[in-house]
Amino acid sequence: MIQVQQTKNMEDAHDPGSDEELKKTLNLLEVILGSIPNGILLTHSNGTVLKANAKLAELWKIPESVLRSYDLNSLILFLREQVVDFVEFDARLNNYKMSESETWDLIHFKDGRVFESSSKPFCLDNLTTGRVWSFTDITKASHLDNELWTRKKLLSAILENIPDQVYYKDRNSRFILCNMPVALNCGANTTEEMIGKSDFDFFPLNLAEQYYQDEQLIMESGQPLINHEELSRNKKNEAARWNHTTKMPVRDAAGQVIGLVGINRDITERKKAEQDLKLTNDELIKSNSEKDKFFSIIAHDLRSPFNSLLGLTKVLAEELPFLTIAQMQKLAGNLNDSAEKLFNLLENLLEWSMLQRDVFPFNPKPFLIFDTVEQILELMHEASEKKTIGITVDIPKDLKATADQRMFESLIRNLVYNSIKFTPRGGKINISAKPLSGKSVEISVRDTGIGMNDYMVSNLFHLDNVPCRKGTEGEPSTGLGLIICKDFIDKHGGKIQAESQEGKGTTIRFTL
Repeated sequence: MIQVQQTKNMEDAHDPGSDEELKKTLNLLEVILGSIPNGILLTHSNGTVLKANAKLAELWKIPESVLRSYDLNSLILFLREQVVDFVEFDARLNNYKMSESETWDLIHFKDGRVFESSSKPFCLDNLTTGRVWSFTDITKASHLDNELWTRKKLLSAILENIPDQVYYKDRNSRFILCNMPVALNCGANTTEEMIGKSDFDFFPLNLAEQYYQDEQLIMESGQPLINHEELSRNKKNEAARWNHTTKMPVRDAAGQVIGLVGINRDITERKKAEQDLKLTNDELIKSNSEKDKFFSIIAHDLRSPFNSLLGLTKVLAEELPFLTIAQMQKLAGNLNDSAEKLFNLLENLLEWSMLQRDVFPFNPKPFLIFDTVEQILELMHEASEKKTIGITVDIPKDLKATADQRMFESLIRNLVYNSIKFTPRGGKINISAKPLSGKSVEISVRDTGIGMNDYMVSNLFHLDNVPCRKGTEGEPSTGLGLIICKDFIDKHGGKIQAESQEGKGTTIRFTL
């Protein structure tokens, strides 16, 4: 409250020198009122205008006739026509007239201007006599505030709705600002949890250390990191994700780096698609390689037994009347060998083709391993007898396996036939089986054949590079039988492996 002391009986204390001082003081006050950027209005409680400076008239565009009337009501009527809400304007003025405290308010004009208004009561001899009003044009500042507010809201809306992770970190790589996708990537529930924390609070030490080193290098060098693929795995969720990240240094007005801004885009699905595409491409390459091998077998390996058949049948057709019984028996035996080899090859080709097209019947059920192996060996007795190869079986008679029996028979037939093919005359073959933990069984086929080197063993089950060589007595070999064995084992979820040394034989083990 402004106190003004009124002195009585001034005539008694009249001093001509004091009049001069008073004039100087009043002139100084006039200069001050005319110089300040605020509009000043002094009103009396009786409804008159005591004083108004030129700035007030300029701000409010008050005609001189209104000011010279010194009538507060006339002035208010003129002012109220300019404001947006004159009813609220009137109500506030009435409240302020009766108020003994300071007031502060904003006045919005119809033409878009905004004034800041403040007032204080003033007193004479400790009695409230009127009010002093001050008006400041803050239109530019208000518009700037509105613009800044609008931009802030727009930025907030963008940050809240953009699917990318956007964040700002200080010079120590602590989060100052981020959106919700950043919080979710870090395993946090809200953005507030992120502020003031670093990657060490959310990620495993090795990842957090890598992020920190990258960011410090960016801020120290002033060079951005653009389009960098970054692995992400927070402490709460062990599932790995991939981000496509760009990080750029932020500088102050003096050009000093004060932090960095980062934008991450989750590319996990893209990376997964790329991996799936690569896998599909690899499978396609493998499939094409297998088809090439398949056609090679048809073109080359089928030709040999057919040539033998054609040659033998030609001899029979042209020289049958001149052949002895012994010669005919020998030719018949050769015909049988060629037909058997051709049949085995065709059987393997058919089974492999059915596997590739996923049309091979698969019906796993329990059966006695010993009985099934014995039946297969009876059919292969003649082949082993020709090379005087002894075959022994070490399988418990009550041991069972759960598998597709047709596949199992083909598997044993191929492995035993392979052993016969690469075992010299008088050699031995042993077939054994034993139970394993978890209701699995391991079956082994061991021979005393010529064996293989490490390179051949490592490529034994790869069709694109399977080793092909003739048996000990020139028997043809395509390597397809072992590929079929592996496919059968894979179908059952088992494993197959080979152990071999040149000149010491081979052991093939598989589990069911």
